[in-house]
Amino acid sequence: MTSNRNTDENPYLCTVIRAILHCLQVVLLGATMNVQAAGVLLEFDDPRQEQRYEDLLEEIRCLVCQNQSLADSNASLAQDLRLEVHEQMVAGKSNEEIIDFLVSRYSEFVLYRPLFNYRTLLLWLGPLLLFICAAMFVFRVVKSRKSSDLPEQVINPSDRERLDQLYRQAKEE
Repeated sequence: MTSNRNTDENPYLCTVIRAILHCLQVVLLGATMNVQAAGVLLEFDDPRQEQRYEDLLEEIRCLVCQNQSLADSNASLAQDLRLEVHEQMVAGKSNEEIIDFLVSRYSEFVLYRPLFNYRTLLLWLGPLLLFICAAMFVFRVVKSRKSSDLPEQVINPSDRERLDQLYRQAKEE
């Protein structure tokens, strides 16, 4: 009975929880969909090279899409970059050489996980700084609310005696 008390007192809370759950369902459904980009079938010397190619495409960002890797993108530039990566891989270049080529041509933006250096310091530490600022804000709000609470009322001795009497009477009944 007490578990329904919150929802009975505040039906808005139930509506908000349902909306959050629906949003979560939509996000999870979208995350599980696996869409393959239509394109040219590429041939590899062996399955390990194909796996290396697929892993490398997951590390490279599509330059025209919003937060998609080359493996996930359907953009024509992504198709061109996939062909470029394939040609370099077939030519015998290592992953590092291919990534260095792409970074020299398109900057570090092409990397899904940019290198940790002075230019990307804010990118890497930004979430931590944001969390610290949010924690400090919450701490200050909680502290200000505690200090703004009404001071505890002092009960004078005659009122205290009257309360004790009423308490004893209620206990006896």
